[in-house]
Formats: sequence, structure tokens, C-alpha cells
Amino acid sequence: MIKKELKGQITVEFIFLISLLIIISLTSISLISQESELNIAISAARNGIIEGIVIDGVGIYPKSSFDSYITGKNNLLKPNSIMIDKIVIRNTAFDAKYNKTRVQLQVYVISESVKDKKDQSSLGDRINYNLRKSISHTFNTSHLSNSLYNPSYSNNYIFTTADVVWQ
Repeated sequence: MIKKELKGQITVEFIFLISLLIIISLTSISLISQESELNIAISAARNGIIEGIVIDGVGIYPKSSFDSYITGKNNLLKPNSIMIDKIVIRNTAFDAKYNKTRVQLQVYVISESVKDKKDQSSLGDRINYNLRKSISHTFNTSHLSNSLYNPSYSNNYIFTTADVVWQ
């Protein structure tokens, strides 16, 4: 009489399949976390841009900026209409010094009320400042940057900004 064994055994193929799935999952997690970090940074940048545009739009500035605008840029002290057109993200290169990837952000805005180049430059600087500040605060890396938050850091990226383009 033949005895049947009722205890199951895991086949080698099944063990191989499970181990392959674990390796693929671990590799994917690394890639997904870096992409997630970049998405979080872009969201923080967008929030900073919106904050900068709102501040520029209603003409609310720190006292030092306000005092300098009174003498030469009175247009900036009145409300302006500014809208985000797009944000361009350029992955420039890997920075071996910081062991991070360098990313440059450039904001394109539309405004019918701001036509003077000096005013655009001042408002663009304020937008970029708030963009970098928002990224630094999101990743709690303010202590790594200067007072203008230039550049801003995350765990795997260094963020810089190009001049705002006015359309």
C-alpha cells in the first residue's frame, strides 16, 4: 500500500518566484521614493510661488523692501494681477560635492499690469525667494541655506531658480 504524505512542501520554483518579487519590490521602492520626493518638492515650490504672487499681488512687503519700493518702485505698492503660466523643471546634473542631483526651476508668469522691467525683476525675485523658502521649510533644510534660501535642499536634490519669465 502506498502512503500519501499530507504535509505540503514548497517547490523551488515558488521560492524563486517569491524572492524575485521581493527583489523587484525593494528596487521599486527606492525609485518611487525619489520620484515622490521630487513631487513633494514641486508641490512645495508651487505653494511658494502662489504665496509670492499673492504677496506681490496685494503689495505686502517686509519693511526693508517697502522702504526701498517707496523711493523707486511705487507701482509695486498697489495691487497687481499676476498668474502662473507654467513651471519648467530642468534636471541639470549630479553634484558630486553634495552627492545630490541639481534641479533648476523656472517660473513663467502672465501679467497685464506689470510692464516695467525693474518691477518685473523685483517681483520675480520675490516669487523665487518664496519658492525656495517653501522647499526649504517643507524638507526642514533651512539651516543648510543662506538667508535667501539659495540653493534649497531636500534629501536627494539641490534646487536653484532661474529668473522668472514674464509673458
